Amino acid sequence: MESLKSKIGIGIYQLRNEEGYSRQEFADMAGISLNSYSNIENGQSLIKLDTLQTLLDSLYLKMSDFFYKIEL
Repeated sequence: MESLKSKIGIGIYQLRNEEGYSRQEFADMAGISLNSYSNIENGQSLIKLDTLQTLLDSLYLKMSDFFYKIEL
C-alpha cells in the first residue's frame, strides 16, 4: 500500500508536469528550498498544509480539488 507521503508526492509531481514547471519553480512558488521540495516530491517528506496551500494558490487550484485528484 502506498504511503500518504508517496501519494501526495506523486500528485505534486504530476501537477508540476501538467503545468510545465521545473522543480525549482515549484519550490519557489511554495516558498521552500529545492532540497525540501525534492524530498516531498520523492515521498521522503510530507508537505505542510500551509506550504501546499501556498503552492496551490499560485496555481489557482483548490486544495479539495488537489486531494480529489490524487484520490486519498
